[in-house]
Amino acid sequence: MKLPRNRGDASTILLIAVLLIGFLLVGQYLATYLPEWSGETVDLETESPSGGETSQPEEVSFTTLLQGSNGGLDERGALVVRDKDEWARLKKQLGSGIIENKSIDFDNDIVLAAFFGQKNTGGYIIRIEKVENSGDLTTVTIRETSPSPNCVVTEGLTTPYHIVTISKTGDQIKFVSVEDTVSCN
Repeated sequence: MKLPRNRGDASTILLIAVLLIGFLLVGQYLATYLPEWSGETVDLETESPSGGETSQPEEVSFTTLLQGSNGGLDERGALVVRDKDEWARLKKQLGSGIIENKSIDFDNDIVLAAFFGQKNTGGYIIRIEKVENSGDLTTVTIRETSPSPNCVVTEGLTTPYHIVTISKTGDQIKFVSVEDTVSCN
């Protein structure tokens, strides 16, 4: 006895195969042709919200260029961009055009960028919360907010980011991460 064959099954399998091949080709292209970041990459340190320096640091003002949940880098981290060449490389690495029309005066400013990395769902937020100067050290506090397991979130890949400018400084820059979880009771 022959089982009836649904024509839609073959079409669905063919569509999935074509999409997978397309994703593989795009991934290979991006891995081959996008330049690697060669600017200043800084490791994130994790601190409790109440931890910190004993001296009184001076607050540094910053301006948000862009913040969002899609368009950041796939890897978690933070970057300091001090010149036009590094800015051009970051723009190329992000690739989505999110910062194409943003121009920076590197004679007076530098860029700080924080990336949460690729997440499997929505509900993740990264925010540069404050920038403080103490002597020759500038500390950037980043808040990384994750959804609790009981939260209803969008199902899809996200890459949260926050990009800001501060006045130009030759100080050492230290990024500190404060981790946070949103409760959705």
